[in-house]
Amino acid sequence: MGADAAGSALASRTRPVAPARRRSGLRRWQQEATRCWEDGGRPRDFLAEATPGAGETTFALHLAHGALADRHVDTLAVICPTTHLRRQWQIAAHRAGIEICSEIPGARLDQAFRGAAAARLRTALDPAGGWMGHALERAHRRLLDVRLRGHADAGGLVVCMDQAHARKVAERLRQVTGMMPAVALSDDPDASAVIARFTASREMWIVAVRQVSEGTDIPRLRVGVWATNASTELFFRQVVGRFVRVVPGLSEQDAHLYLPADPGLLRHARALSDERSHHLPQQTASDDVEIARARTGEGEESDFRALGSTGSDWEIVVGARVLAPAELERARAVAEECGLALEDPLPFALALREAAGPGSGCDVPVEARRRALRALLSRRVREYCARTGASHRDTFARLKRLAGKPVRRLNELALSGHVRAVERWLEQAPRPDTAASAPTV
Repeated sequence: MGADAAGSALASRTRPVAPARRRSGLRRWQQEATRCWEDGGRPRDFLAEATPGAGETTFALHLAHGALADRHVDTLAVICPTTHLRRQWQIAAHRAGIEICSEIPGARLDQAFRGAAAARLRTALDPAGGWMGHALERAHRRLLDVRLRGHADAGGLVVCMDQAHARKVAERLRQVTGMMPAVALSDDPDASAVIARFTASREMWIVAVRQVSEGTDIPRLRVGVWATNASTELFFRQVVGRFVRVVPGLSEQDAHLYLPADPGLLRHARALSDERSHHLPQQTASDDVEIARARTGEGEESDFRALGSTGSDWEIVVGARVLAPAELERARAVAEECGLALEDPLPFALALREAAGPGSGCDVPVEARRRALRALLSRRVREYCARTGASHRDTFARLKRLAGKPVRRLNELALSGHVRAVERWLEQAPRPDTAASAPTV
């Protein structure tokens, strides 16, 4: 909320006063979004996102003008967080031919803001939407990579909103992976058996609503997708807790959870990353109510229809660090300058953050590049040793024979060459479930 007001809403029951202004000067995206709204039957719930300055106000008032003129609606409500924005909307509406007059006290607006956020989250979680497909594809690639790097039976979990949603998400996941995942639903009498079989198997994915979040121990879970609209901190911690089990004998045990860019979920993720004690708070009655409503849809309109969502990298929370997409791009660019093509830029992005601090450009000092490359090389060596049983000492001695000098004295190109060499050894090494024998140079 702004400092000048707790928030207010404007309402109009007037007819538009200047019908001739309705279709003047719309930009291309505004015209396309208008067609989308009209082709969808002018739905009551419609979410449009645009960058600042793109003309969101003009677009919204254009739709409102048409709906009022056609008597599709008889009231326009504009919710503003500050008095300044309220005045801007009054002026813009007047220019669009709509007179907005009365005010509703700001104390009544919290519920409206929460409702808009909930609708946005549910749109992202649509099984047929862009974000869901993006998240499932990224998560599956990550799970394949985790398995390739030593955890041969690593598994993934998708936590869904309700039973119908879980079935649709499972089908979308089948389209992504080519395999039908295990599905554990509360109305299935075999749900416990499904979870038990998944726990003891090498299956890659399980889709569930809440069964796997409450006390079920599946140590091999390493990748997750948050596909539920339950957003309490307690439930978030419960789900995250499924991915923090330690498996003996693995040198790298990072876990990965893919979230929609919901402010509440990101706030929970940052809070967890800042904590070292991992203390779970006591559950409250409000937590129970919110989780129950998220499961049943209670308190929300039953005719909700998601019109679309998109997926892209927003930010990544790793330990106590938050990486922006620009840092991943920096890692790719710096690696390319050093002769490396990174399939997964995250480890190198973390190494660059430690060596050079956060940033987005490729202007990274030479010594910082070397430190980051040495860190990436050490990670690859750990993966190789975990895969083959070779010792770190022998592996680094082997690398020294290739270059004729120790790692600490190598420049960027030589370090990149070492990283590529270890990656080749990893490709030649047998998978963890086969007889191990060290590859030769």
